[in-house]
Amino acid sequence: MINRKLTVAGMTCKHCASAVADSLTSIPGLTKADADYKKGVVKIYMEREIPDELIRNAIADSGYELKEAL
Repeated sequence: MINRKLTVAGMTCKHCASAVADSLTSIPGLTKADADYKKGVVKIYMEREIPDELIRNAIADSGYELKEAL
């Protein structure tokens, strides 16, 4: 399993974090997303490497912005 940590801008509450996590887990191969709105960080767990564009688009579709992958 591949793990990555992402910085996401704009999350201010549990609902925000849930929206980002739900959008990310809709990507095939991305099995889990743990979003922490207080830290502005999302940890993702993937079965295989997923293109950054798909991850960025899923976050944007939920109304937030990927700042950087750590």
